[in-house]
Amino acid sequence: MKNIQFFVLFMLTMKIHSSLACDACGGGSSGAWNGWIPQFGKSQFQLRNEWRRNLGVGIGSLMTDQYFFQTDMTMRYFVSEKWMLQATVPMRRTVLQYGDSTLKWIGMGDFRLGLNRILFRTNEDAVWKGMLLAGLQWQMPTGKFMRRDGEKIMLPLYLQNGTGAQSILAQYYALLSNSSIGFWSSGGFQAFGENELHAQWGNRWQSQLGVFSHTSKFNAFGDVGQIWGMFSTQYEQNMALREFNASVKNTAAYAISIQAQCDVYWKKGVLSFFGTKVLRVSDQLAIPISGWRVGTSLTLAI
Repeated sequence: MKNIQFFVLFMLTMKIHSSLACDACGGGSSGAWNGWIPQFGKSQFQLRNEWRRNLGVGIGSLMTDQYFFQTDMTMRYFVSEKWMLQATVPMRRTVLQYGDSTLKWIGMGDFRLGLNRILFRTNEDAVWKGMLLAGLQWQMPTGKFMRRDGEKIMLPLYLQNGTGAQSILAQYYALLSNSSIGFWSSGGFQAFGENELHAQWGNRWQSQLGVFSHTSKFNAFGDVGQIWGMFSTQYEQNMALREFNASVKNTAAYAISIQAQCDVYWKKGVLSFFGTKVLRVSDQLAIPISGWRVGTSLTLAI
């Protein structure tokens, strides 16, 4: 039971908003933020889905409606109690509507490989449990980034499945909780390289602060279940995108958002439902960002 409790606690509090893919940094294909990191057993599998849209966005002289659906498939393996390896394969479907025309495509994004280490963790019998984790992710340029529209014009980089360049993400998680309520903070810094089109995403910083609680355990289909609820706010800052040799001012743009999430666990799995609302975007942000994003995820301990 202690393993189950820690599995759920760690799983629910280690949520980084990437997993909610970042619109301003190339959608999920380039947003290498971690999803959940449950510490249970030797391996886990996660399937995460997200839907979002941008309406009335101009591309050249055209006004478009943009719809995105992304699935991230992640495998994690705990080498020891403190070290964890992970790999993520993102798949993305994009629909672009303009006038009487519709352009659709589906493909793999940029593959991610990561290594995390638990730097500090209190004893299980402590009234307030604390933990600090840090890690690195390497994002490889496996996704297509030269897709063109029906007129053979190159689409903007944020509409591509991949970035065409390597990226490194350094990140952290901090957690403090007791038997009824918990708080966590997470964040990181991501640096992008330049692709062969001389386009480059600006470096970005992301931080998140949240609170969570849960119901009492209950009997669900012959086993113990529990419902958890979370609320968090996030701040994200991006340096300017340099695309197609265009000269841009090195301006930092930011976005502030809130997220609500409900999670149900049963046996060795957790099913999650979440929604994100963008509250404020700075004027310098030239790339469209979705006002609402919704999604689900399923994580299984194997």
